[in-house]
Amino acid sequence: MTDKKFDLSRRKVLGSIGLIGAGSAVAGAGTMAYFSDTEESTGNTVSAGTLDLKVNGNDIQDGASVNIGPLVPGDSESYSLNLGVEGDTGGDLYLKFDSGGALEDDLDLSWDVAGGNSGDVNLENTPTGWISTNRGIDPEDDPVSGTFTATLPESVGNEAQEEEVDIDVAMKIVQYGGSP
Repeated sequence: MTDKKFDLSRRKVLGSIGLIGAGSAVAGAGTMAYFSDTEESTGNTVSAGTLDLKVNGNDIQDGASVNIGPLVPGDSESYSLNLGVEGDTGGDLYLKFDSGGALEDDLDLSWDVAGGNSGDVNLENTPTGWISTNRGIDPEDDPVSGTFTATLPESVGNEAQEEEVDIDVAMKIVQYGGSP
């Protein structure tokens, strides 16, 4: 039997490991590939839809102005509006009231939107924000009826003589999911 001795030094072992590692890195880099592809899409068009509130079949840019009176204590007057939408999409209906005049502290104003909310408006302390009617209107729907009723209570008596009030009703339609 022959005794062969291997003479391994630390330097030879580290050198061999380094050589194996470098060879593996070169072999791995040679087999690696990245794929890429580019596509181009041309002639695309994006267009916005339309949403147009119609009041009694017409465009009203600044809302509706209501003239009330003459009323005597105990009288009521109602005003009806038909609200519809033209366009590509529907939306939620909101109302806002503004008033001015001596009669606003005596007059009771209520509103009702068919299929939605109804409520009372204190004309002395008119809400400054938009009031949700909880009623959506779509272009394919028939017009929605909205009614505003002004009542001069009997309890007012003679103190309301010759007083008047101007009431502005603003209406806004906001695309579903939006806010006024």
